[in-house]
Amino acid sequence: MRKVFLIIIRTTLGYFDFHVHFHITSFKQSKQEQYKKYNYLYMPTKEERISKEKEVKKQAKNRKYKTLIKNQFKKVEIYLKERKTDEKELKSLIAETQKILDKAKNKKIIHQNKSARKKRQLYKKLNVLSGSEETNKTKTNI
Repeated sequence: MRKVFLIIIRTTLGYFDFHVHFHITSFKQSKQEQYKKYNYLYMPTKEERISKEKEVKKQAKNRKYKTLIKNQFKKVEIYLKERKTDEKELKSLIAETQKILDKAKNKKIIHQNKSARKKRQLYKKLNVLSGSEETNKTKTNI
């Protein structure tokens, strides 16, 4: 959005008019922040207020799943560092991690390629630990 202001200066020689142009748009700032920058008063519309509320709810949901993923990978890291040999526990950790990644992918919280990449990273760590390639038995759609 471009604002144009007309400034008229009166001098002894007559009137001079200047057109001052400046942009209010910036893709990183909201309308309210843009208007604050130029000392304008801005009242958000009902639609903007509702969309902001929806955005906050969506961010909370996304944050929940992203922290679940991080925590699950931390659990796996701790398990692998301790070098435990319990296969059942390891398989349950892997299944739980895959389940969380698939849920987040299906709800479009993370991209499907990121989900596949995280699974590959997980299996790569497990393969290094076990020394074989038989651990990766699931198919990933990329």
